Amino acid sequence: MTFREVKAHAIFYLLELEKQGKITRDDGYQGILNAIASDVRSKHRKRLDRRQEKEYMKGALKQLSERKKFFEEKIESYNAFVDGAMNTMQRGNQKWVFCSDIPHTFSLALFAGNGSRFLLPSSQTTFETSNVRAGFPSSAPSSTAPGLGMTRAS
Repeated sequence: MTFREVKAHAIFYLLELEKQGKITRDDGYQGILNAIASDVRSKHRKRLDRRQEKEYMKGALKQLSERKKFFEEKIESYNAFVDGAMNTMQRGNQKWVFCSDIPHTFSLALFAGNGSRFLLPSSQTTFETSNVRAGFPSSAPSSTAPGLGMTRAS
């Protein structure tokens, strides 16, 4: 941009600010000159503030990356645990079946009274639902973990 173009833009914007009532011609546009001087004076302080904010963000990023690494290690440990548990359960000639809706199926069989048979995980005996009144028994089998719904397939 040439000097004339810059001067034309400056005059155009001064007139726009004057229309909006932000500055006046009466004081020789002293308001805009004061604002420019204030910006020049605070430039160094703003630069320092940005530098400090940048250092803060670097610290936060480093902390987040450390947390990410910690949680990734935790996930790997969990996956190794699950793999080990699956290998342990599948040893021998017994296979385990995971069913998420066993409590629901159990309650439906109890209320229907159709004498359904369930195989409990720890014992290889069946549980006859026809001899149980509607509702869950007072003592649930301790070998089944709540929410896991594991049964042995025969």
